[in-house]
Amino acid sequence: MRPQNVVVPLVLALNGYSAAASPSLSGVINNMMNNLLGPLAGGGAASSNAGSSNAATSRASNGNSGTANGNTRQPSNQAIAAAATSWRLDTGTVSNFLSNAESMTPQQLQQQGTIALDAEKDELIHKAVLDRMFLNGTRANQDAGVADANDVLVNQSTFQFIVDGLTLISNRGANMQPDEVSTLVRAMNQDRCPLVLPAIDKYLAAAAGASNDGVLLQAVRPTNCE
Repeated sequence: MRPQNVVVPLVLALNGYSAAASPSLSGVINNMMNNLLGPLAGGGAASSNAGSSNAATSRASNGNSGTANGNTRQPSNQAIAAAATSWRLDTGTVSNFLSNAESMTPQQLQQQGTIALDAEKDELIHKAVLDRMFLNGTRANQDAGVADANDVLVNQSTFQFIVDGLTLISNRGANMQPDEVSTLVRAMNQDRCPLVLPAIDKYLAAAAGASNDGVLLQAVRPTNCE
């Protein structure tokens, strides 16, 4: 089952049936955040945060991510290995949160959700390093697996879905009901476990093939992947 089918009951419960008319899953969550978080965040702050999250993800994860800051040089083997290691650590932070979110107090949920959101956004920095080599590098260095992974993460909006979900928890976690938390965690896992994390594995495999140590890393899975 796709995450859209799981998150709809939560959207309807929190935001009314008008939310179901949103054109995309990312739009559904952003609309829900705008309507619900605005009063809590002081008017338009929630909308601004959601928009900045989308913009940052788009800039850092699209096909030009390696050139967004003017850095077009091929990364060194050391930089590739460091990016892969750091990316894996960030997946561990997010997976640990998703593994334990349903047992947290409301205050812990929001606090730890913010930490997980920061880690999720930080993953884009490491992705950009590897993109310079395997997506936007010379023809000899380009990797078909990475191109496929980038399509899953970016064009299919799977990565953005996780950013949106964690943003919701970061802003409103302390006010969410247990069933709402469970619904959102399940939706994120149904997006992340079969789609996002295997795509990251392809990046890490490419990094292992290019770095001197050749250590093959894999993204850390949460304990509640279905």
